[in-house]
Amino acid sequence: YEFIGTQKNATKLKIPNSVLTLDARSPAAVGELIALFEYATYYYCKLLGVDPFNQPHVEGSKQISFELRKKHSKLKRDKYC
Repeated sequence: YEFIGTQKNATKLKIPNSVLTLDARSPAAVGELIALFEYATYYYCKLLGVDPFNQPHVEGSKQISFELRKKHSKLKRDKYC
């Protein structure tokens, strides 16, 4: 009931929302849903004037995450050794 209440309240407050239902739980249905989100993302980015295939700052975030992973891994080893 919480889902229905949230959806109805959002509609009442004119907050954009949508509900998607699948006819079946199958690989094909899930693939169609993923394709829908890919198309929606692409066209939304185009409307905003954003390149959906550009990934600025990805390399920097990778480096930070690798360093954190190494640090965490070392701390874990030190704790149990």
